[in-house]
Amino acid sequence: MKKYFAGLVAFVIMLFPMMVNASEITKASAPVWMESEQYFIANGTPIVIEEKDGVTYALWEEEGEKKEQAITAGTIVIGGVYNPFSEGEGHVIDLPETSITMNSGSVWFISGGNAVDKNLSSYDKVHVGEVNITMNGGKVYEIAGISAAWEGYINVSIPADKYANIKDFYSVDTVNLKLNDATITQRVYLTSSYTYVDVANVDVANTTIGKVGVGSGGVTFAYSSLSAGTNGKVGKFIVNITDSNIAQLDAGLRAMVDEMEFNIKGNTEIGDIYAGSGYAYESYSTSGTTAWTKYGWIPYGQVGKTIINIDTDVKYNNIYKGFQYTDIDGVSEYDTFYEKFKDNADVQKVAMGIENAKNAPVIITLGSSPLVTNSNNQSILDSTADYVKVTYISKVDAPVVDTNTPVNVPTFGVNNTDSLDEALNVALENNAEVNAAVAAGDNISTSIEISEITEVSEDVTKLVLDKLATINGNANVVGYYDISVLIKNITKDKDIAYVTELTSPIELTVVLPEELQNVEEGYNRVYYMIREHNGEVELISTNMAEDGKSLTFITDKFSTYALTYVDSKIVENPSTSDNVIYYAVAGIIALVGLAGTVIYLKKHN
Repeated sequence: MKKYFAGLVAFVIMLFPMMVNASEITKASAPVWMESEQYFIANGTPIVIEEKDGVTYALWEEEGEKKEQAITAGTIVIGGVYNPFSEGEGHVIDLPETSITMNSGSVWFISGGNAVDKNLSSYDKVHVGEVNITMNGGKVYEIAGISAAWEGYINVSIPADKYANIKDFYSVDTVNLKLNDATITQRVYLTSSYTYVDVANVDVANTTIGKVGVGSGGVTFAYSSLSAGTNGKVGKFIVNITDSNIAQLDAGLRAMVDEMEFNIKGNTEIGDIYAGSGYAYESYSTSGTTAWTKYGWIPYGQVGKTIINIDTDVKYNNIYKGFQYTDIDGVSEYDTFYEKFKDNADVQKVAMGIENAKNAPVIITLGSSPLVTNSNNQSILDSTADYVKVTYISKVDAPVVDTNTPVNVPTFGVNNTDSLDEALNVALENNAEVNAAVAAGDNISTSIEISEITEVSEDVTKLVLDKLATINGNANVVGYYDISVLIKNITKDKDIAYVTELTSPIELTVVLPEELQNVEEGYNRVYYMIREHNGEVELISTNMAEDGKSLTFITDKFSTYALTYVDSKIVENPSTSDNVIYYAVAGIIALVGLAGTVIYLKKHN
């Protein structure tokens, strides 16, 4: 009997760790293919999706052995685990990371995190440290960084006490989403169904997301968009877009976002951009609620700070105000919202998270003007609110010179344009006429214009010659030139302003004709630029290139310039070797003289 009892005790001891850990998942396990439901559950194991011979496969490695599973175009792919516990309480899912890489093929939906769409009250934690989703090709209907309602639009309810601590309950620390040469037919978002992402890094290149033609001015809301999320929270939402086509950009729908940043460049086309949630600020009552009856007629959302940077070649409809109200008084004036959440506690629950989001800062830098300026939605570009800052930038059109190409006359320009844009665009920042023109959809240009002045006033000539007279040598004036910076409204063919001063200097180059490169033998030549600006004359030093073909100078003011040079005679100093010979000969003569004196004295003594 004792023998059997001892065996039973040993069995219980062996089973005890399994019992203790039965409600915890903290490491990856083998993927599962649920064929009848068309769910592929990676369970934290890194997977690759590829098409072979017309069939899409999920590929992974298990205990050193390569595995593969054919999946369908209607498959829902989950990077983490799916509904592991349906009963009990205190369950924990805490995976360090998930990884999904798609190179080709087609699936319906990708969610990088865990998927628990029922019995959420039985969980204490549903967490992934890092979600990595990479598309190098292929086609997907939707992508989510993390989603509880992964099966579609399920009405998922998270207990109020757990929603208040959503960061510690249903969350992902970091989502890294990289889309390159990919096609997403509908949406890309980070959170869904009241989940939380701390940091979202999104890089999009050569990719289409719900493609639409720009210039339509239509409101698409959540469909065909790249968003921070729906019904969830995001700490930082940072998006870099290059050479892509995206139907809409926004913070999401009913989403709380501490900070979002859109950096858009290259040959990119985007429909509507919202500085806030995807609900139009003014027209949500006629568009938002009717478009979203299926999802709750709830137009709210918050962003603590919005940064939007749009480069010069980007085409977009316009940048509109998003719905931003946060306090009960602010939302109660909108009947649809208030009737849905007329209980104060519920209003606080859905609108909690970001203080003073109604007046959160919006910082916009534009390199191109909007295509749609007559939309019913309220553009933020013509906002007079203190918390909105709009700055227009333009690539500077400047004459470019090649220092290796011979010229017949002194030729001004630049051979390094890297610092020009930044220095000259400062002049555009607070120009009200420029901002008004951009808001109206007009195109703006900034150019450096350099021309020779054939007739110079006697006063300017005297000031230049007097300045040259302070330098020793033969002074010469090569020519007078006007250098100016012009801001112009291209659309209306109208000059807006001439910029006369900059906050930081720029470098200009002068290529010299051969006749100015030749200096008379025995002379040294130094070039100077003399600037006359508002009656003051300054002597500006130049740097000559090693080959003597060009020179550069730095300036921060624009007016009349004189290109001058001073030739001074080279004073030859005896060389060191000549000095040595001189002193050697002198020494020998001295020694000979001394020896003669000694001999003479001996003879006479």
